[in-house]
Amino acid sequence: MLAALLNSDKSRSRTQETPEDLLQAAFEQVMAFSPRKVEQLALPTETILDLAQKESAFGRISVDSHGLTQGMRVHLGQPARNFMQEWPYIRAPFDTAVLPLQHNAEAMGRISAEIEDLQAVCDKKKAAIEAQAKGDQKYVGVHDAYTEKKREYERLKEGESRREAVVFAYSPYYKLLLLLMFIAEWLISQRPPAKPEA
Repeated sequence: MLAALLNSDKSRSRTQETPEDLLQAAFEQVMAFSPRKVEQLALPTETILDLAQKESAFGRISVDSHGLTQGMRVHLGQPARNFMQEWPYIRAPFDTAVLPLQHNAEAMGRISAEIEDLQAVCDKKKAAIEAQAKGDQKYVGVHDAYTEKKREYERLKEGESRREAVVFAYSPYYKLLLLLMFIAEWLISQRPPAKPEA
């Protein structure tokens, strides 16, 4: 009997879904739940009139603080309550499947906050270094020269219809072309000289 239990446990573990499969299935189940189902709870006018006539047949009608009669609470309220209570049961498998992954999401949030804090510290240090450097005349001269060259570059770029500079020499095709030309020149120089005609 113990062997049968162990075998059934082994076969069950082989057919178990991965956490990702469980999460995907739970997600699909949650997404299949449509709030538009609430439209199906609306009773047709004929049914409402029929129910109202049946209620009024008893003579006196009692209305609660929300303006609903006992019949309205039963025929309208109870299906709506059932509909609202259905959501936690549909969502529960998703919550269970996402729970092991929740710590990863929280860790990502903490890391993002840490990155923002470090970025703020870095920006402050950069601003302090720039402020200190602006006091140095050598830095000011280099910065002014850089600004002037950048303005000149933008002016030239504007004259060329804002076209980016393309330097073919940096292209790997250029290097390949040079190599092929070198090989061709080498092959030409290796040819024996032509004999003069007599």
